[in-house]
Order: sequence, then structure tokens, then C-alpha cells
Amino acid sequence: MNSTIKKIIFISLYFIIAVAIRYYITIIKPDFYTNADYFLRTILQGIGPFIGGLLMIYGFKRPNDLKLFSFGVKQSVFLVLLPIGLFTLVGIFNIGKPYYIDGPKIVFGAILYGFLEEYGWRGYLQSELKDLTSFYK
Repeated sequence: MNSTIKKIIFISLYFIIAVAIRYYITIIKPDFYTNADYFLRTILQGIGPFIGGLLMIYGFKRPNDLKLFSFGVKQSVFLVLLPIGLFTLVGIFNIGKPYYIDGPKIVFGAILYGFLEEYGWRGYLQSELKDLTSFYK
């Protein structure tokens, strides 16, 4: 089988997995999703591309060009902790609660959601698309 056709098949399979998981969680809404708090529901919405990417990279031995600590471990940890620290200091206005409690949780949730999405879409999909001609992209 032609390598371009193989890539298109793997890209299609990845897309089906990522969208099917997102559809199952956000549209069908299983019990574990509806009973979860807002923070966990937000994280679960971004897990489809991550699971699809992991399945394609490790299950089917597909390429992965995205490195988790491409800036280095210290810089990556700093870039994660910086917004959490800033939102802890500044706080997010919440009625009936101290305003600084949910800030770090919200920022950590946004960072984790972004990581889950980007690891799938950029970590796997970008590696597959880079060698295809623009006709197939």
C-alpha cells in the first residue's frame, strides 16, 4: 500500500477516534460525566484528541514530533506555574467564596485541557501531515 494512502487512513482513523470520544462525552453524556464537577467535565471534554493521539502513537507506532519538555524541564514547569501563581495572587471573583480559591484550579484546568487537546492535534496530527503534499492536506 502506498505510504500516502496509509497516512490518510491513519489520519482518518485518528479523527474518527477523537471526534467519537468528544461526541460520546459531550452529547451522549454518560453518568460519570454528568455526575462529575465542572473542573473534571472540562478536562473530559478535551480527552478525545489525547486518547486518539496516544492510541495512534503507541498502538500503531506512528510518528510523534512533539516533545513534552522542548524548552527544558525547568522552563516548562515555570511556564505552567506562572499563570497559576498569577491567578492565585490576583484571584477570580466568586460570589460567596474567597476570590483566590478557584483561580489556580481554573488556570490548571485550562492548562490541562490545552495540553490534552494539543498533544493529540499537534503532537500526532502535525507529524502525520508534514510530509503530505498540499493536495492531500
